[in-house]
Amino acid sequence: MIIVIGGIKGGTGKTTIATNLAVINAATARKTLLIDTDDQQTSLGWSEQRSALQDFAETKLVTIFLSGSNIHKQIIQLAKDFDDIIIDVGGRESVSQRSALTIADVFVLPFQPSSFDLWTISVLMLMLEELIMINPKLKKLYVINRALTNNKDNQEAFELLGETGLLDAVPIFLGNRISYRSAASKGLGVVEHKPRDPKAIIEMTTLHTHIFNISKVYNIDIKSGDE
Repeated sequence: MIIVIGGIKGGTGKTTIATNLAVINAATARKTLLIDTDDQQTSLGWSEQRSALQDFAETKLVTIFLSGSNIHKQIIQLAKDFDDIIIDVGGRESVSQRSALTIADVFVLPFQPSSFDLWTISVLMLMLEELIMINPKLKKLYVINRALTNNKDNQEAFELLGETGLLDAVPIFLGNRISYRSAASKGLGVVEHKPRDPKAIIEMTTLHTHIFNISKVYNIDIKSGDE
């Protein structure tokens, strides 16, 4: 399955989600490719930090950097060698993101419950409407990330995105937790980080389960592997 963690605004936590999903997925014994398409190469830097840890010398998780308007062709070729591909795109409407979405199975939009993020909804909807014409099988999800302590704001953003009619909700809010940042700084996912943060682990594993259940509900073709 090919999953794009995207959007058109920076700072929404795309890399945090992409790296954590990749860690969880690789732990299920599925060969996982994490593709960084952002010029800042944050996921790639995370991977280099991870590879410096001796415990991860052998892994089913591979990270590479790709960029440009033709990355969909490269991804199609790479998909032959991996069970699942997770793509971390930059925080803007880039040609790399559009290219990846033309062949993706699932698009995941991390969304912060703030006015700045809300202002991007109309532009994002226009992009998705165009892409649906090219890739009608694309399943589109949104998840509230870095949720505020004020649950009313979280709920309002959650409901507003649902009203677009183009995106389906992931039924969990991801918190603005120190453990995500601490794990990332060490090249880890929260499921590996110590001390353990049970809430963060539940959030990310729930997100992963929801995304990969899409493959069963919508008959998305993924290779068989240990679950």
